[in-house]
Amino acid sequence: TIAIGAAYRAIAEGKIDIAVCGATELMANELPYYMFHSLGALCEKSDLPPAQQSRPFMLNRSGFVLSEGAACLVLESEHHAQKRGAIPLGKVLGFHNHCEAQKITSSQRDGNKYAECMSAALQDANLSPADIDHVNTHGTSTQVNDDCEAKALLQLFGSSLNKMTFTANKSAIGHSLAGSGAIEAVLSLESLQRGLALPTLNYQSQEAIYPELRFLSEPLQQSIQYLMSNSFGFGGENSSLVLGKI
Repeated sequence: TIAIGAAYRAIAEGKIDIAVCGATELMANELPYYMFHSLGALCEKSDLPPAQQSRPFMLNRSGFVLSEGAACLVLESEHHAQKRGAIPLGKVLGFHNHCEAQKITSSQRDGNKYAECMSAALQDANLSPADIDHVNTHGTSTQVNDDCEAKALLQLFGSSLNKMTFTANKSAIGHSLAGSGAIEAVLSLESLQRGLALPTLNYQSQEAIYPELRFLSEPLQQSIQYLMSNSFGFGGENSSLVLGKI
């Protein structure tokens, strides 16, 4: 997400015309597994089949499922895209990144730091919370992170929740760490293009931590004009990206 945001800034400031940006991280091996296990961050529900272990925003969540993946986007100025006859998939409208320095493994428990990050990204895009139709959450399925993010979403979007939908891609693809922000940006663009809000696997509103947030258990055809994608990482490195439909 930071790579995408950095490319967006450089293009907006006229420093470059085009950039290839994204990420990958290869961490699904023994050492990272034991490191995250020692932090209590990995799913420990051995009674559940593998496909049901990642369950973001559910009361019985117990941690993330480690995965690997990669994604890249081509970002360019509107002028450059027109010049080469490119068909744009969407627009990057806003971005914000900050390091909150709260704690290396968790954010401020009331969600304020995440809310600040999302609010600043909206300001950068010249949009209000009421403009956002859909949020692709960070949604790791860990106890603290999901709780902080849910509280932040309620703080920021409270009066607009009845018209919004939410998703957590890590329920389906696990947590690919640095790669996850780029992968989720690609999936967000797909949602914009197709008018399709993606489901959150293993989600049941009656057993969710905050059922006021409308996470979907099935795909939903939805008109999506503006979308936010969140990436809230270890070390307090928080980023939010605002995307818009062409």
